[in-house]
Amino acid sequence: MTAIAHGANIGHGYVKYTINTGDHEETIIFPALVAPASSTDGNLHDVPTVEVHGTLWWTGEDALLHPAPISLRSQQRLYDRHIIPALVKGALQRLNQPCGGACVTGLPAAWSGERDLAVALGSRLRDAVATQYYHGTTLKTGIRVISEPLGALYGVLLDPSGAIARSGYELSRVGVIDLGHNTVDACIVQAMNVVPESAISFELGSASPLQQLQTKISGRYNLDLTLHEVDSAVRAGCVRVAGEECDLPSGWDRPWLANGHQVADALVRAWGSGAKLAAIIVAGGGAEMPMLVQAIQQRFRQTIIAPNPQTAIARGYARRARRYEEFGQ
Repeated sequence: MTAIAHGANIGHGYVKYTINTGDHEETIIFPALVAPASSTDGNLHDVPTVEVHGTLWWTGEDALLHPAPISLRSQQRLYDRHIIPALVKGALQRLNQPCGGACVTGLPAAWSGERDLAVALGSRLRDAVATQYYHGTTLKTGIRVISEPLGALYGVLLDPSGAIARSGYELSRVGVIDLGHNTVDACIVQAMNVVPESAISFELGSASPLQQLQTKISGRYNLDLTLHEVDSAVRAGCVRVAGEECDLPSGWDRPWLANGHQVADALVRAWGSGAKLAAIIVAGGGAEMPMLVQAIQQRFRQTIIAPNPQTAIARGYARRARRYEEFGQ
C-alpha cells in the first residue's frame, strides 16, 4: 500500500488538512474550534469526540455545542497540550483513512525562523498521532515544519505525485500572500527560501469584514450568527432565516472591497511596484473572494490566485511530503 502523505495547516480560523496517496488528494476543512465534550444523552446520534490526554473533546462545528468553544490565536497555542492535538485528531477522524508516511506542516513566515516554535508545533502533532489508530495501524509519521508561504508555493509548483509541474518559480524571486481569517501574512521567497526580514503580517484578515456583515445580518434579520456561520453564508451567497434562503443585506460586499484596498495599500508600502517579483501567489480563504483580491490584481499584474486557495497551503504541504516519500528530497 502506498504510504499516505499528510499536509496539516492548523490555522487560527480553520483547520485545512490534506492526505495524498500520489494519485489522489483529499482535503477536509473545519473551524479551528475545540471544546470539552459533555453528555449528549437523548440525541438521535452520537456527537463525535476525540481523546487527548484522557479528556474527550468536540472539534470544529461540534464545538459550537459548548457555550464557550476554545480558539487561541497566540503562540501559546503551540504549547497547549490539548488544542492542536484535538484539532489534528478531529481532521484524521473526519478523513477516516489509514495513516503513515511523511507529514509537512508550517508556521507563519514571521515565526518560522524560531526553532523553539517549530519544535513545539512538531511536538503537538506527535501528541495527536502517537496513539491514533486506523485499520489496526499506528500512525508513525516523520514531521517537518516549514514556513507557511512555502506551502502555497509548493501547491502551485508541485503536482500530486510531488514532481515539479510548473518550472521556473523554484529559482525565481516570488511574493507569497496568505489572506487568512485573522491576519494577512506575506513574504518574499528567493530560490525556495524565505528572504530574511521579508515576512510581514497585517491585522487585515477576513474576520473584520465578516464582523461588519455579522452586524448587518443581525440588524436586518434579528439573527445572531457566529463568524464561521457568516463566512458560510457569504460563500453560499445567501443566509438561512427560519429555514428559508434569504438575500445577504444590501451593501454586504463593501467591507470586502475596502479590506482589499487596505491590503493592496499595505503591500505597495512593503513591495513598491513589485517589479522584481516574477510572480505573486495568493492563497488563503480570502483569495476566494473576488471583491477582495481584485485590488491586489490591479496593483500587481503578475498575481496568481492559487487553485482552490483556501486549502492551497495544506495541499502544498501534502505534495511536499509526497516528494519526501517518493524522491527523498
